Amino acid sequence: MEGIINQIIRWNRERNGLDFNVDTEIKMLTEEVNEFFMAETKEDRLREAADFTFVWIGTVAKCLGGRCKDWESLMLRKDFFDGIREWVDVETKEMDEVLEEDGTYHLVPRVLEIVTKANFAKPKTKNVDGKVIKGDDCIDPIEEIKQILKEEGLC
Repeated sequence: MEGIINQIIRWNRERNGLDFNVDTEIKMLTEEVNEFFMAETKEDRLREAADFTFVWIGTVAKCLGGRCKDWESLMLRKDFFDGIREWVDVETKEMDEVLEEDGTYHLVPRVLEIVTKANFAKPKTKNVDGKVIKGDDCIDPIEEIKQILKEEGLC
């Protein structure tokens, strides 16, 4: 069975060929962090933590695994990665602390699998910023996440 990281990399490869755009990556990562800290329920925080992880794995794959046109492109990626990695570490630590307080931190891997499955149901259509958009048949993983919380006695 294909591991979750490989699934996320495949999802990114199928949707954008691992094309790397600094502005798009920063926008998506920032959006996910903001959504996490604005979330009001455990299930929303779990979903947003998984979304952030999904986007971060894709960002790393595109940054380090995509093709560079020239030396300048390679150095841009290196500088971006060095800078953003510190920010991601800080944000991840803060998110982890919130999830620990919720008692849900241990569920992130399961929720990441659910979010990944839902993302595979998205079409390959992108908006003007290069972000894959949700289609009419998009699966909202929130009910499945709520069920896990219920099973765990956390809701």
